[in-house]
Amino acid sequence: MTDATAVTRLADYRAPDWLISQVALTVTINDGETEIAATLELAQNSADLQPLVLDGEGLETLSVAIDGVILDADAYVVTATTLTVLTPPAGHFTLQTRVRIKPESNTQLEGLYKSGDMYCTQCEAEGFRRITWFLDRPDVLAIWTVRIDAPASMPTLLSNGNRVGDRTTADGRRQVDWSDPHPKPAYLFALVAGDLVLRNDRFTTASGREVDLHVYTRQADADKVDFAIASIKQAMAWDERRFGREYDLDVFQVVAVGDFNMGAMENKGLNIFNTSCVLATPDVATDDAYERVEAIIGHEYFHNWSGNRVTCRDWFQLSLKEGFTVYRDAEFTADLRSRPVKRIQDVDFLRTHQFAEDAGPTSHPVRPAEYEEISNFYTVTIYEKGAEVVRMLETLIGRDQFRAGSDLYFERFDGQAVTCDDFVDCMQQASGRDLTQFRRWYSQNGTPHINVSVAADGDGSRITFRQQLRDGQAPFHMPMPCSLYAADGALLEQGLSWELDQVEQSFRVNQPSDDLLVSVNQGFAAPVRIHYALDASQRDVLARHDLDGFNRWDAGRQIVIEAWAAYVGNADAGLIDPIEHLFDAALAQFEQDPALTAEIIRLPDDSQILDELGADVDPVRVRQAGDAIRAELGRRMGELIQPILLALEPVKPYQPGGDQAAKRSLWCLLAQLLAHAADDSIADALTRRFVGADNLTDRMNCMTVAGVMARHNPSMFQSMLTIFHADWQHEPLLLDQWFQQQARFGDFDAISALLEHADFSLGNPNRARSVLGVFTRANPEAFHAPGGYELLAGCVASLDVSNPQIGARLVIPLTRYKNWSTSQRERAIHVLKGLDKVCQSADCREVIGKALK
Repeated sequence: MTDATAVTRLADYRAPDWLISQVALTVTINDGETEIAATLELAQNSADLQPLVLDGEGLETLSVAIDGVILDADAYVVTATTLTVLTPPAGHFTLQTRVRIKPESNTQLEGLYKSGDMYCTQCEAEGFRRITWFLDRPDVLAIWTVRIDAPASMPTLLSNGNRVGDRTTADGRRQVDWSDPHPKPAYLFALVAGDLVLRNDRFTTASGREVDLHVYTRQADADKVDFAIASIKQAMAWDERRFGREYDLDVFQVVAVGDFNMGAMENKGLNIFNTSCVLATPDVATDDAYERVEAIIGHEYFHNWSGNRVTCRDWFQLSLKEGFTVYRDAEFTADLRSRPVKRIQDVDFLRTHQFAEDAGPTSHPVRPAEYEEISNFYTVTIYEKGAEVVRMLETLIGRDQFRAGSDLYFERFDGQAVTCDDFVDCMQQASGRDLTQFRRWYSQNGTPHINVSVAADGDGSRITFRQQLRDGQAPFHMPMPCSLYAADGALLEQGLSWELDQVEQSFRVNQPSDDLLVSVNQGFAAPVRIHYALDASQRDVLARHDLDGFNRWDAGRQIVIEAWAAYVGNADAGLIDPIEHLFDAALAQFEQDPALTAEIIRLPDDSQILDELGADVDPVRVRQAGDAIRAELGRRMGELIQPILLALEPVKPYQPGGDQAAKRSLWCLLAQLLAHAADDSIADALTRRFVGADNLTDRMNCMTVAGVMARHNPSMFQSMLTIFHADWQHEPLLLDQWFQQQARFGDFDAISALLEHADFSLGNPNRARSVLGVFTRANPEAFHAPGGYELLAGCVASLDVSNPQIGARLVIPLTRYKNWSTSQRERAIHVLKGLDKVCQSADCREVIGKALK
């Protein structure tokens, strides 16, 4: 690395020397530059008077004043990242600063930047310091008023809170004033300025208050937000019912932005959304995208309490707001849709992405102990594993006690910045349970492995659980609900609410061991890896008879994983027999629950097979083995699949979700099996479905099936790509989909060509992810081909300069080389070392540095 990067440690936390109680901003926008005048009411927070050190980045300082008196140049010191007032007045005083910034040249998309013709902000985690000098940390909460002064060409001027003033000046400029009555840290500040179209609606709260709902888009997207508005209303009503949380401002605002690093941001009263997470019509959103819009709308709205009204003391506590809110949005989706299917999808995502993170070089606890760049910790561990930790709490203490604990948490800490321990304290107080040991989930990293064994114990059995822990770790406290079945699948005992809190624990049951199958960790109550030696026939019994919906699915999933892993080393067609048996049984009942059937026959992500196999595995060989299994299943089951495909013909008019979406998903999975088997009998039906489609899901499904067929018949795939581009090139979100399809199925040369395409822009995060994210995670044959690692590295090096946050995220697949084959590991290390020499940002240097340790 070129320079050492400062490490921030949780152990070094100390309360700020100064607090800010009131903030008044005037943001004056002109083409090419923006001036910010800030007035801060400061109060001493330390026993001894300390200098005032404010954070800033990329600011041109115009003036600094205290209580209206301009400071002499020797009274303060300005560096590239700090403004230090050397001898501030003791007690209370007012600081006034004026700075100039250039949002138009802000390619990092943090702070205030320009997206098309619109000015907007992204301040989490440390973006506000790119707007003006401030105590840019989450434990400094203030009441804010904001005036936006802009040319008349930007009639839409938005910020947090309630609008309290709107005027046109004598020279024709617009000035709009906003006041937010709730204290918030700087990371929740938001501003939008532009010429946007407003779609409005209203929601009546449980107490009878009327809340205005305002959704702003560019003109071309004004007809794409009806579903988002309906989702906002559902989220508001659900949060009142489930958690007793009512909205607290006069207006709730959402803005759709085309250039955005994240999915969305929960700024108080003014949520800013990536267009991909808020726009939804049948032509621009797939079934999955509709569900994603609904979930993210819910997630950001739920942050109004779990994140905004009560926020985190420091960034080490990030999961306090994100883990809790992911749990809340998962429950929201489960209540609106299918709870069993939602649980299956969430766990499958966790195993694919978070388990890999836990096993990789960037492994960290839910509450990290240190970081170099906080942007690198917006991870699946903080979010999804954090949500699983919250879910375990609810399982351990019960739903009613969990609700009592959350009520206590919101009431006790409203308007404060607190810690994960404060949250657990409330759950402990509400339930009366000792949760001291449970807190290890926040401080210990890695995925616990649980070995399960069953042995005879007199006329009964003893079931033993042993926690495999990393060096230096103490045992976790976790729920471990189980049920007992006979060897023929008959239920013996249900609802055993066991808990584990020791390295090894045993439980005696009355059933003999030779006639006992244990359904372990029901509902995936604990985010662990279970090692329980069962053969395929025993797993098949549980897959047919387990009354726990998740474990019934998981028994089948383990059959597939074990067979696929074995097939990688021994391409014996007999290994596929248990999978065929599983699929036959599922498809025989597909009409009863097509959504669950689709999840049963959906093969796992390659990463789960790599995890099963361990070290020295070629990811390309894993993918090829999976495709060979799909092809063999397609050949064996073709006669069964063909009539099912006919039964799954499209139904018009299109409706997202429900039975229609489940059938579209199942159709795509079954058609892919035939495509892998080179069964061209589906070609005509595929063409008709694509041409006659009245929705994006069918178009993308057809293109996916054609992409599989392209290995032996590329003309159909190319024809669909050409037609789709001609029809939809004016829609940015659909161009992203078009790029994704090619990144998924193209070879190395095709991927290289995509990066040179006129419609590709590395500077747009959605477009960069649509090619590089898919290429590295879903196309191992192209990624691991000669030049694949180098192609990614070149893009990451460019992003390190322009948008390092995106660069650091995109390089992660290259850092997961530990279990690859020797030659692939050596290539990856060589390329990462080259990147390490050229990357300058803390974002990329931290990720690459950890990978090379």
